[in-house]
Amino acid sequence: MAGQKSASLAQKLGDVQAPLSVDVFREEETYALIADYAPDRYTGMMITAFLELYARAAEELLTAKCLDEIDLMTDGARKLLDAVNDTAWPVEYRPVHCLLEENAEKYPDRPAVVTPKEKLSYAELNAKANRTAHCLMDLGIAPGCIAALMLPRGADVYVVRQGILKAGGAFLCIAPDYPDDRVRSMMEDSGAKVLITDESTLKEREAFVRSLGCRTVTVDSLLADPREDNPGVQVGPDDPAYTIFTSGSTGKPKGVMLTQRNLLNFVNANPKNPEILGYTQRGHVSLALA
Repeated sequence: MAGQKSASLAQKLGDVQAPLSVDVFREEETYALIADYAPDRYTGMMITAFLELYARAAEELLTAKCLDEIDLMTDGARKLLDAVNDTAWPVEYRPVHCLLEENAEKYPDRPAVVTPKEKLSYAELNAKANRTAHCLMDLGIAPGCIAALMLPRGADVYVVRQGILKAGGAFLCIAPDYPDDRVRSMMEDSGAKVLITDESTLKEREAFVRSLGCRTVTVDSLLADPREDNPGVQVGPDDPAYTIFTSGSTGKPKGVMLTQRNLLNFVNANPKNPEILGYTQRGHVSLALA
């Protein structure tokens, strides 16, 4: 407003004028870029990457004849991307369930699964998975078959998944609180032959579970099988290992099948698998919350 005085603001010499500002200077045959930024908003690594991209864009604009010829990928970024995508490594195939059996033999007493209510060693996990596998094989689960499990989070989830793999089948995980329509869609789309659940879930949703028309079995009945020897089922690299479904937020949930080879490559500890090396070299425990 006319006649109104503006307030003065004292500022130290080292204070930034704006969250981010960039000055460009001519230096003989080249240009220099200087960034002034607020450290509470940006890190030095972010600013360095930004300036590299800024310089790259300027260079490309000076030489490109058309906009679609502009390449914003810097040489350093391209090398980093190539290194991340360089994942080729020879992996000797063996069925995924053999990994558990090998660890059970090497480290029988080491903890394999820890939950608030239970702790299983590798030997105990392997033995329970074998009981599950033998019973599932009697129910017709074999390579190429899908078995669904609808269980609350706990050690039984890991036991059953390993048991399904040991029987040669592929597992499909279903949360016990999924709505009926979603469960039915997943079961029908996957063609799962067996649904494995616990007594509590079965009692709560018995009418719905029975309406699915598939073979239903409880964890307790699977673990009642006395056979604890490794089944030794032969499974091929292209046989399914597990199935996952999208959330269905954009329509009907869609299923994706992962093969034995997919899973084996994912968990193989080799120099070009940084995710698994994070466990084998820098850690010992995987925290599963999802």
